[in-house]
Amino acid sequence: MNAMVVRTMVTFRSGQFNTTERKPFYINDCCFGDDLAAWLIQELKTFGIVVDEKAGQEDFGWYITFRVGLYKYHFVVGYNADGYWLGWIERQRGLIQRLFGAKKRGIQPEAANAIHSILLSSRGVSDVRWHVQEDFNALRNDLAVLTPLG
Repeated sequence: MNAMVVRTMVTFRSGQFNTTERKPFYINDCCFGDDLAAWLIQELKTFGIVVDEKAGQEDFGWYITFRVGLYKYHFVVGYNADGYWLGWIERQRGLIQRLFGAKKRGIQPEAANAIHSILLSSRGVSDVRWHVQEDFNALRNDLAVLTPLG
């Protein structure tokens, strides 16, 4: 019996978030997504999900921290110059566990479904596609599906 594959990488398109105006607090010029992260925080709260009030910045984008069930997750998101947003879900783990790749393991379907529901509920978001990281890295976008559990 095969275990259910939870796809943890998502691509989507949206013109409702800033992709052109560089802000002075960006770590790098390409760190778009602060408004997207703020929107996701509000939407997660609307869905009754516990979420940290403030997003964190990465060198390429932003991340939010939320809890589904017993586990905390990070949703990391950034804008790709090819015109789409790229996000992925990681389990929050300790330093040693992260060093051994544990942040990519044990992601529950409910965490991916929470992000998926929010993206689908917005009229300003389109072309939502879920990927397995290895396929995405190998440019096998033809293997992307419409749901994280596909």
